[in-house]
Amino acid sequence: MNGNSILRGLFIGIFIVTALPVMVYADQFLTAADNATLSGSVSRSEVTRISFTGDDVASLQKIKPLNSLDDFSVAHDPVTGDIYVTLPERYSGKFVNFFATSKRGYTYKFVLRVSDIPATQIFVQNPALASDRARQFERAQPYRQTLVRLMRAMWNREVLPGFKIKWRRGHRIKAGPLKYREVGTYNGNGLVGQVYEVHNKSRKPVHLSEAAFETDNITSNILAISLQARHLAPKAKTIVFTIASKQGGHPSGKQ
Repeated sequence: MNGNSILRGLFIGIFIVTALPVMVYADQFLTAADNATLSGSVSRSEVTRISFTGDDVASLQKIKPLNSLDDFSVAHDPVTGDIYVTLPERYSGKFVNFFATSKRGYTYKFVLRVSDIPATQIFVQNPALASDRARQFERAQPYRQTLVRLMRAMWNREVLPGFKIKWRRGHRIKAGPLKYREVGTYNGNGLVGQVYEVHNKSRKPVHLSEAAFETDNITSNILAISLQARHLAPKAKTIVFTIASKQGGHPSGKQ
């Protein structure tokens, strides 16, 4: 591999940030795709808020019924990009249905059951948006800066736009005196970052180098490598960070 394609020595102090999500009992989370029909519940007597994760509502369409008792209010807040649904006191229908088009061009059909529940929130999540945001992040700055920002995020366990992040302990892979275990993944559009725990199982110290990972079968299409430590004492462990291209080469087509 060309040496210019490898970023070496990205030693950054580790600072782990954790955040505990605040969960509301009545919240509903719907996974959507373009032109999908979304099912959920709206409050019969209070307001229902619908929010698009990573997107905003651009327009709404609903058919005005012949019977005024079957009509309902669905309004778009241009400031927040959210939808608010309210029903009249004598609403006689069992469902409300309408179409919403987002600013990113996705159209959804909502078919929501009327329920005797308090004010509720519905969060619409479209997986395609994550890929779009990851692509934008990867191409928003020069190639090397993208790799540095991704590497820093893995060191610090930071969130990146559109990247699917998983922290888990995978199966071990033996390579000579060392054993590797994948413990984290940053999955973007064209890039994937991987975090490995490396364990020296031997009784002798081992010197680690980026070159060993370039030719190893741990992963392919390596673009950047960062080592937490270069000298591993017997029975000791360390962390190795790698960034690879999913397609081969730089995601923008550059080499």
